Amino acid sequence: PFHKMQDLSSNDPSIQLQAVKSVIASMTLGSNMSHLFPEMVKCSITKNMVQKKLVFLYLSKYASSNQDMTLMVVNTLQRDATDDDPAVRGLAVRTICTLRAESVNEYGVPMLQRGLNDPSGYVRKTSILGWVKINSNSPSIIAEHKIRDKVYQMIRDNDPPVVVNAIYAINELDPSGISINRQLAIYLINRFKEFNEWGKCLVLEALMKGYHPQGDDMFDMLNALDGMLQHSNPAVVLDTAKLFLIVAKNLPKITEQIYLRIRGSFST
Repeated sequence: PFHKMQDLSSNDPSIQLQAVKSVIASMTLGSNMSHLFPEMVKCSITKNMVQKKLVFLYLSKYASSNQDMTLMVVNTLQRDATDDDPAVRGLAVRTICTLRAESVNEYGVPMLQRGLNDPSGYVRKTSILGWVKINSNSPSIIAEHKIRDKVYQMIRDNDPPVVVNAIYAINELDPSGISINRQLAIYLINRFKEFNEWGKCLVLEALMKGYHPQGDDMFDMLNALDGMLQHSNPAVVLDTAKLFLIVAKNLPKITEQIYLRIRGSFST
């Protein structure tokens, strides 16, 4: 409708936001709103993150159907990728990976490369997931730019969510999954409490798969992770128990204690 086009061009931020919401509502109900594409691109120039997210949702849906539209979106995202606000930069990185046009790889790759070195942890972790999305469509790009090596380095990042996303990404980018040596295992165990529940499970699964210490190293790990057997999340408890049972499989007294601890954790 004509009034929507007028409202999208309004100088009143509240009217413009309501118009954007109306467009998204119509789009969600199945109406073709692609004729408003130029106006919606202009609406992305805002400090209102709600409006920006809604506009990018719209742009992601319609950009792939038209090359000229795609280039309009790319220009908008490139601008936002250099914004002072890390939330805006992260949203731009996330959005460019949702565009399905093949030409986006040409513009998205440099943006994601910069994102891995962004001063904001939010942008770095978002960029890591962006590479996973690109890998699903263009795996050759990952090898060409040696992204696996870079993501491996980011396991040493100071920001815990970045570390977690790096582990997840490596498991997606490499068919054999993350490779755990003694040095990396000790590092992850020492930082274990910093990770969220999903991250804890990722680390435990990686340790189960690739790190089976003996002697003092085994007891150090058991002691460091012992508290996880009383964790509030059942998945963390179960993964911890599975890891303990794997590394202590030749020590019947310890495995018996583990079974008793698990029983206590799940008793009601």
